[in-house]
Amino acid sequence: MRDRGESALIRSAVSRLTALTGTPPEIVDEPDAVRIETDVTGVRGASWDRLLSVLESGGTYGLRTTPTRTTAWLRVPRDTGPRSGRGPCHGADPRT
Repeated sequence: MRDRGESALIRSAVSRLTALTGTPPEIVDEPDAVRIETDVTGVRGASWDRLLSVLESGGTYGLRTTPTRTTAWLRVPRDTGPRSGRGPCHGADPRT
């Protein structure tokens, strides 16, 4: 079961990513975390600072780039509340 801090963090990240990209992100339940990912191919300029701010709210985050698409992802560990400061950045796909 998600605690209130975790749920608030997830709702905030989903809302902010939707505002940045115009499309709701995908939410994936994992055994020890919730992963949120979204296509950021069209994100440009100053929006990258806002994107980074959202990504840093999770436990780990990164980008996955293919020739046609860039996907940003963040993982929110179970039973965690909002984070402050910079979190670790891991550029690898969390599903591999």
